[in-house]
Amino acid sequence: MTNIVPMMRPKPISFDPLQLGKEAWDRIKTGAKTMREDWRLVGIALKIGRDLHPSNQAFGQWCRDNGFGGMSRHERADALWMVANPDAVVWATHNTPALNHPTEIRRAHNAYLAGEREADEAEAPPAPETPAPKPSKDDSPWDGPDELAAPRARLKIKLVTKPDGRLPNLRRSGEMRGSEAGT
Repeated sequence: MTNIVPMMRPKPISFDPLQLGKEAWDRIKTGAKTMREDWRLVGIALKIGRDLHPSNQAFGQWCRDNGFGGMSRHERADALWMVANPDAVVWATHNTPALNHPTEIRRAHNAYLAGEREADEAEAPPAPETPAPKPSKDDSPWDGPDELAAPRARLKIKLVTKPDGRLPNLRRSGEMRGSEAGT
């Protein structure tokens, strides 16, 4: 008589990003030590929902329906930011490996960028000061289009009169006499 031991099947490994994200969120909610990888998995799952639902209300409902309802919208935004900016996460955490929460990582990244901007501004030489032009006596306070327009040529009209001083009959524009038209 042989002892037959029933074989236990191992739990199947899921490669579904939504399922992996839910499991990571469950680990985070239960107070287990949260790791950056868990937040990355959550961010990937949230990205799936965000891509499906561009409106905030529909996305919030999707989060509640799929097990991410206990997460604040700020945490969701920061988890999505982590997924969209993996290089920024590496730079923000290279000196502080204990940073795990996406909000703290994003805050560290923003502080790093702010410090970089302040350092750039401190290194830049001050801009040279240019004196303001002195107004002349005939400067008008009006800066309208007439002062900005190009100068126009003046139109001079000289009336041709007949020898007796009378004005000639003026024809409509474009009319020519027969001899002028080449007939």
